Amino acid sequence: MKKLSKNPSAVSFIVSAGFGMTETCGGCIFVPVDIFTTKPAREFLDLGRPVIGCEMRIVDPVDGTTPRADGESGELQVRGPMVFVCYYKNPEATSSSFIEGGWYRTGDVGIIEGGSMHLIGRIKDTVIIHGVTYSIPELETHLQTLEGVTHSFLAATPYRIPGQETEGFVIFYSPSFDLDGADAPITHRALRDIYVKMITQPPQMIVPIPVKQMEKTTLGKLSRSRLLILLQKGGLAKHIARADELLSEARGASFVAPSTKTEKYLARMYAGILNLADNEVPTSTKASKLDCH
Repeated sequence: MKKLSKNPSAVSFIVSAGFGMTETCGGCIFVPVDIFTTKPAREFLDLGRPVIGCEMRIVDPVDGTTPRADGESGELQVRGPMVFVCYYKNPEATSSSFIEGGWYRTGDVGIIEGGSMHLIGRIKDTVIIHGVTYSIPELETHLQTLEGVTHSFLAATPYRIPGQETEGFVIFYSPSFDLDGADAPITHRALRDIYVKMITQPPQMIVPIPVKQMEKTTLGKLSRSRLLILLQKGGLAKHIARADELLSEARGASFVAPSTKTEKYLARMYAGILNLADNEVPTSTKASKLDCH
């Protein structure tokens, strides 16, 4: 390092891609090619082959053992002397992280093609709603495009309300606008509308939170688990109440109550299906835009 700092041009080095975790050591899989001078051959970056002593495989993420064919995606598993032995004082986590044969479940989705590995995403970065699989990063990327969301301070978290048959999402975000401003209801509602276009049903909740409460990890990521704990312990009650007010204000601006016998009948029908009060179903709104509870 001293030599490099005094005369960087005297040291030859390349920047290459690779894979590693705290549990597996950094660079247990890597490709000795400079990523800045080599044109990528595939959509997903080639992360290379295992170092000597390390093995990798792609398997069915459900059973954790059925091998996937070359070029098929699945869960990445690794084993070798560089893989850790156990989590400190956490036998449950250790047991769930290993498969028979000493294979460690990385939780990553990847492809092995021609002996080289490519990562696609994380297994837990997807959620199934009514049989359809949705990508959490893709959803977050679309929601982040809305003007009024503080950059990198938005998290979409899978959440099942007690008694419901399927999961939905809670959207946490830090607004860059004044929540008491005149445009706040419209901006807040726009976030919900983007969600509905992607998921085809309303989110469980949309919660505006000040940046100071959206703590990030040392890696610069928002902790979804911490936000859920805050939600479940009631620590976000006032923010949820304000979110409900904003949606009510946005809905009230164009709300037209059912008046005819047919309209009232349809309102009761939709209210029953969507778990709403009769007076929450307007005649001028598409079913996809209703606020389900």
